[in-house]
Amino acid sequence: MRLRGGASVLRRADGEVQVGAEPGRAPVLSGLSEEESALLVQLGEQAHGPRGLRRARRSRVGPARTRELYAELSRHGVLADDVAPTEPDLLHWEAHGVDARERAQRLSRCAVLVRGQGPVASRLTALLAAAGLGAVRSFGQAGDVGGLPAGVEPALAVSVDDYTIHPLSARAVAQSGLGHLPVVVRPLSVRVGPVLEADRLLCATCLALHETDADPAWPLLALQYLLLPAAPVEGLLVEQAAVLAARAVLDCLGDAPWRWRQTSVELGVDEPLGLVRRWEPHPQCLCGQVLAGEEDDGTDVRTSGRLRPPSRPPRGRPHGRPRA
Repeated sequence: MRLRGGASVLRRADGEVQVGAEPGRAPVLSGLSEEESALLVQLGEQAHGPRGLRRARRSRVGPARTRELYAELSRHGVLADDVAPTEPDLLHWEAHGVDARERAQRLSRCAVLVRGQGPVASRLTALLAAAGLGAVRSFGQAGDVGGLPAGVEPALAVSVDDYTIHPLSARAVAQSGLGHLPVVVRPLSVRVGPVLEADRLLCATCLALHETDADPAWPLLALQYLLLPAAPVEGLLVEQAAVLAARAVLDCLGDAPWRWRQTSVELGVDEPLGLVRRWEPHPQCLCGQVLAGEEDDGTDVRTSGRLRPPSRPPRGRPHGRPRA
């Protein structure tokens, strides 16, 4: 027997211990004798060497009571009976309550396509390659999608564009049929998200229409943005944005796919904690008309996974800060 995620057992008050060191996620066992508390502490030490295991075997707690304590740990979901993983990532996700090995296998079957150049795109690609994905490919590499390893399928496309989502990026992803995670790099900020999914309302045109609602000059500005040189970005912001984008990719691939739907996070010197925005489908966008046509055909949007058009004109707006 072992504790999931390499958790330690920490003493609290007399006759009370907690399993793990994460506030709010550490189960507490109380009403214990000193011998029982010592047994549980020794169980936590097993992950740190054989001495803890030898101590547990010499414990004066009887077999029946030991089984009761182990059963209580099992009810809290912190006990496992297999061999502990050694990789920090697997231990992290196991401590999070996830089947870490199944997650690693799932990621190994996924390929992510990245379109874009510059330091943010390069750093993001490196982070994704180290995250255990089956493959990370560039849109510019013709034929790579067909040359993926056996059992690996394209699962998500990421565009890293300067100033605005490039129309070629939006078109390339639309033709791929994959979900689209846009990353927009500007001199003082980087915006990650929202994810644009083929089977849900909200598309790149919706985002552009919201930008136009906020600033009528946006269409003219967007055309000029396409001609500007790459945005110079502070090195620290490059790292922060690439890590956030990599986390968003893993979320979209199964860790938390709902987190980036209709949601973007904008990082910058003025918003180092991230400015969260909520984006609604734009009522003037054709994707809303497509949905209306499906409703006319009797399609139940609640089962199709799509969102109904809003009742009044929405726009992307600040929506607080991400919780710690």
